Amino acid sequence: MSKKQGTKKAVFFDIDGTLIDAAHGQPFIRPAVRQALRRLQQQGHFIFIATGRPYAFLNEEIRGFGFDGFVLMALMAMLLTAGCDTSGGQKEAPASSSTQQTQEKTDGTKTDQTAKEISIRVYYPNEDGTKLLGVSRKVTLDKGLDKYTAAVQSLLAGPKEKGLVAIFPKAAKLRRVTVENGIARVDFDQSLVKHFNGGSTGEEMLVGSLVDTLTEFSEVKEVQLLINGQTVETLAGHMDTTAPLKRMEKLIKK
Repeated sequence: MSKKQGTKKAVFFDIDGTLIDAAHGQPFIRPAVRQALRRLQQQGHFIFIATGRPYAFLNEEIRGFGFDGFVLMALMAMLLTAGCDTSGGQKEAPASSSTQQTQEKTDGTKTDQTAKEISIRVYYPNEDGTKLLGVSRKVTLDKGLDKYTAAVQSLLAGPKEKGLVAIFPKAAKLRRVTVENGIARVDFDQSLVKHFNGGSTGEEMLVGSLVDTLTEFSEVKEVQLLINGQTVETLAGHMDTTAPLKRMEKLIKK
């Protein structure tokens, strides 16, 4: 008499803090965990990754391990958000008020409110989620729009080039940017925290893209992230954002 076959199960695993713990020096799947995963497959069960990271931000070990599938919550959130956009296109996040720029230009003149076009450099993550790549953008400054707000709005609009990915949630809204004494303070509404689904890598790429974009301006030395005008300890639990952050050269692809 043959033994009755057990019920096959689908088992879902998070990455950060479950399979790996990069924040505490464990960036790879531990051998004991690898053995347990293989044992589940040998018993006829299916193993899946359930993560807030985009697929491009999964490291090579996770992608090549042999999981039976991936449930990408970032993609689901993006599709749900896109379904609410009746225009069918991506909108740039408007600032609710113009940036308060208290510094003067190096030539001693006040900030010019006349419409003009300038070139800026904006940083986006590559598809592997390993580095930031800088791209040039031309923006028009008029009606009180300053270069710092224009740069962040361009970052929120996402990349046009192949090989780069958008890291900011589409629902995130920029409230204002202020620059004073070398510190750019960038204030978002709560949607940035609510709709960000990335892990530790995604969080580093998001913060890094913001910091490196604004520190392209020589007068900006540090960047402070704010949510509704208040400092926050962290965006997603992996990176300290309580203090202003200096330029993150290590993230930029040379």
